[in-house]
Amino acid sequence: MTSPFWSRVVFAGSAMPVLGILGLSGGCAACAREKESSWIQPPQVHWTDLATERVPAIRDSYIVLTGGPTQGLFPASIAVTRVALDGGTESSSSRALELVRDPRNEFLQWNKVFDDLMAVAEVFPIEQRDLGGSLPEPVQINAAMRALTGRLGLIYAVNQTAPDVSEMFGVLYDTSAARPVAALHASAKTLIPPRPCCNCERESVDLWNSDSRALARKKFEELAHACLHELIAMDRPVDPQPEEGWIPVNPLREVEWPPRETGTN
Repeated sequence: MTSPFWSRVVFAGSAMPVLGILGLSGGCAACAREKESSWIQPPQVHWTDLATERVPAIRDSYIVLTGGPTQGLFPASIAVTRVALDGGTESSSSRALELVRDPRNEFLQWNKVFDDLMAVAEVFPIEQRDLGGSLPEPVQINAAMRALTGRLGLIYAVNQTAPDVSEMFGVLYDTSAARPVAALHASAKTLIPPRPCCNCERESVDLWNSDSRALARKKFEELAHACLHELIAMDRPVDPQPEEGWIPVNPLREVEWPPRETGTN
């Protein structure tokens, strides 16, 4: 983005999920079956953890929820945060949510995603500490985004739904009203390259192009870009209104031309 009117917030650190911890490696079919049979699904983040109201069920797509053109929604800064489960289980007594950066800082990547959308001024992160001790509920997250001048806010989450399947989904908000303007969902399956023989020796695998988490994120970013592009095209500028109060319609005194010389010799 090259316009001098917009600024970009650049954060240091990794721009994509740390895929090395996912433990994907080459292996024979028997090893894959053994890994799948021993896999236990981790606790899942739900749509209700992200949305202030019910959103339609979607899969691998996005939906605009404004019901028509918006007015004055752009230009906008976008606040982004990820909701994750801090250990625990699915039970209500131990299910604890928190806001995290994924990985430690991925917001350079988000700025790159929207780099060619000139109506997006910047993308910046919201963290747990920005909630001031409040629970990471959508209304509280929106309040923090709005306080930090985010006109739009994206709250999203990542789930592993199967040993080789991940999903990434989120809700885009108009933070001034704390109302969803769009919902997005992307899922992907790990692509395991074929092996020449049946053995368990490790071999190099390009996780960025094969791991389900990376593939789901790439799809989610493409959907987010398309969604923002549609919202920008639908938005209308705010009609300027005159300021309230007395507004003069004539000069305060008669205009003289040529003007009289003033001062003393």
